[in-house]
Amino acid sequence: MNEDRHGVAIQKQVFADKVMSLLTPLVSGLGQTLGSNCEVVLHDFREPDASIVAIAGSLTDRHVGGAMSEIGLDLLSRGDDAEDKVNYVVRTASGRTIKSSSI
Repeated sequence: MNEDRHGVAIQKQVFADKVMSLLTPLVSGLGQTLGSNCEVVLHDFREPDASIVAIAGSLTDRHVGGAMSEIGLDLLSRGDDAEDKVNYVVRTASGRTIKSSSI
C-alpha cells in the first residue's frame, strides 16, 4: 500500500514539474505582449519560500527564487477553495501603487 502512495506522489510531482515547464515560456511572452508597465510572475506553490520560478518585468523588484507574497500565501491557505483575485491595488516596497491580479 505504501508503494502505491509513493508511486502516486511521484506521478503528481512529475505532472506538476511538467506543468511548470509548460507555463514558464508563457511568462516571457505575456510580459512582452503586455509591455513595460507590466510584471508577470509564475509561482510554484510547492515552494512558498522560493516560489518564483519565472518573471518578466520589474515593477516590484522580485526575482526568480523569491518568496510568495502575503496574498499568495493567503490563496495557498485556502487550498481548493481559493479563487482568482483580479484587479486589486497593492503598494510595492518602493511605494509605487499598482493594479494586480492573482490567478
